Amino acid sequence: GFFLRRVHPLARLLANGLFLTGYVLVTGFAASILRAAIMIMTQQTARALGRNDDGPTALALSALLILGFAPYENYSAGFQLSYCAVAGIYMLYQPIGRLLKKLFKPLADSLAVTAAATLGTIPVSVGHFHRLPLLGLLANALAVPVSALIVLPAAAAVAISYIHLPLAAPFSWCTGICVRLMMGSIEGVAKIPGSVLTVAWPS
Repeated sequence: GFFLRRVHPLARLLANGLFLTGYVLVTGFAASILRAAIMIMTQQTARALGRNDDGPTALALSALLILGFAPYENYSAGFQLSYCAVAGIYMLYQPIGRLLKKLFKPLADSLAVTAAATLGTIPVSVGHFHRLPLLGLLANALAVPVSALIVLPAAAAVAISYIHLPLAAPFSWCTGICVRLMMGSIEGVAKIPGSVLTVAWPS
């Protein structure tokens, strides 16, 4: 936050590295978490060294490192969805944003990110699950803002639980409310007739 921005770049890099390492350990080494952690550290290292940080390069490096240690992750739906979503954002966010430039900027930015990630993951969704989410953009547009609200109380609950478990209860309760709200919005969209198109596997 504000404090970290005022300290030496290398100290900030070390602090962020320790935090991200702890977060990865707590969340169980999911591919999407590892990808995000490696990308953040790659980009922050570049800044600390006075170099330009490049998102696609960080994305490629994270894939190289993960696959170097776990090659079969390449066949995991979660791995593919995570990388296709981020690649979609890098490639499609700006073009979609230009189409939405007449909208309120925060709304346009949110919709552009959601649309880019959704379009990027369509090939994986069809390939693995044989389902094309026709209303995926709507579901994501409803879920993404709520998912952002989950991170802080969830992180607080985990951190405080190591100090005194009962104190974490209010944060866990808030996290549960946000999760139920997010899942409810997704399930509501899924119940709309024609929201998903089943795609036959080519024979």
